[in-house]
Amino acid sequence: MTQISITNAFKDFFTTPKKWPTFWCIVLCSIIPVVGPMVAMGYFFQRFARVRNQMPAPDFDFNQFGDYLKLGLWPFLASMVASLIIIPFVIIAMILIAVAATMAENSEIVAIVCGVFAFLFYIAGFFVIGLISAPVLLSAGIQQDFKSGFNKSYITGFIKNVGMKMIGTFILFFLMLIIPILVLYFTIVGLIIGGALISFAMYHLYFQFYDLNIERGGQQLPFAPELLTDPPQLPPVPNQPPPTPPAQG
Repeated sequence: MTQISITNAFKDFFTTPKKWPTFWCIVLCSIIPVVGPMVAMGYFFQRFARVRNQMPAPDFDFNQFGDYLKLGLWPFLASMVASLIIIPFVIIAMILIAVAATMAENSEIVAIVCGVFAFLFYIAGFFVIGLISAPVLLSAGIQQDFKSGFNKSYITGFIKNVGMKMIGTFILFFLMLIIPILVLYFTIVGLIIGGALISFAMYHLYFQFYDLNIERGGQQLPFAPELLTDPPQLPPVPNQPPPTPPAQG
């Protein structure tokens, strides 16, 4: 039976043979704009996909930087598109804030009510993103296909089976990290290192909920072959004798 464990989400980072080189590679990815997070995401999907197919968890191989980038492309783009769902919530919240500011002098009660509803719309928007982005990210990354990330039946089934538990777990996850993050905030290096570890733990939790969803009757996604096979190694070109010059006639 699948047990969601925040502790294991952190501990698993240090279970591979070359855990420290892998750790520092993920830290390096965290400071490279745009491309770095995509590379880390590609590595996470490869790692967690292989574990679920009875394969050992691979260490980060910097020679596969470009391959990790390709593996992270579709889930990155799909999650970016999914995050656009917050726009209507933000627009409504901004309108309510504008009304609150306009009515502040004439009616404090109306201003307070509008401010409260604006805050609630912001919170609702982030809850909706949290519920939708996880199945979109998982589906697009596991199947390595942008369109597959928006499989309505998978999204609704995932939310129905594990959505509320996932939201509760991530609330607890971030509450546990408030004090460490505040401490690390005062040291840039510490914040970067902590961010890399938190990123790994978040994806580990996503895959824990992927497992729990299956256990509760949800759809099991087919893993793309490129997640489970090493980059193709072309055989070396054999030595060939130099071409024979044409006969002089």
